[in-house]
Amino acid sequence: MCASRRARGQVNGAMGLRAQTVTLTNCGKQPYRLNGYPSVRVLDENGKVMDGVKAVQGTDSIPMAPPEDAEPGPLILDPGESAQTNLVWRSGAQAGTYLRIAPAAGDEPVTVRVADPLDIGPEGELGATAWHMAEDETAPARPMTAAPTEGAAARR
Repeated sequence: MCASRRARGQVNGAMGLRAQTVTLTNCGKQPYRLNGYPSVRVLDENGKVMDGVKAVQGTDSIPMAPPEDAEPGPLILDPGESAQTNLVWRSGAQAGTYLRIAPAAGDEPVTVRVADPLDIGPEGELGATAWHMAEDETAPARPMTAAPTEGAAARR
């Protein structure tokens, strides 16, 4: 599995609602199975897990977040196909710089630097939607950038 990241950017919505899309692309030669939600951790600029930030499955607990479009369920990505998850949070003072994300709990995660800091707000929650087929298969994906391992200094 080769992962790529294509972020639509942060959306400044109603009352400080933020969102970003993460894309996972099957760069292998065999079909790849996904089911449910990704496993997500938010890391600071030094690659350490941020205290007080909790990733949750779904968007129901994020105030004013739109309901999920897709129910969690199995997906099969043929080589070259992509799936997406939408990350949603309320703005605040936290400044997440990286995401450590895996297709599911227990899978090998990758660490990506986000285009803009995740300014996670007072509730400290980041909601992730269930994986769904990518909306725009024709848009070019950007490779994930290397990030520090936990506790290592970030390279700029």
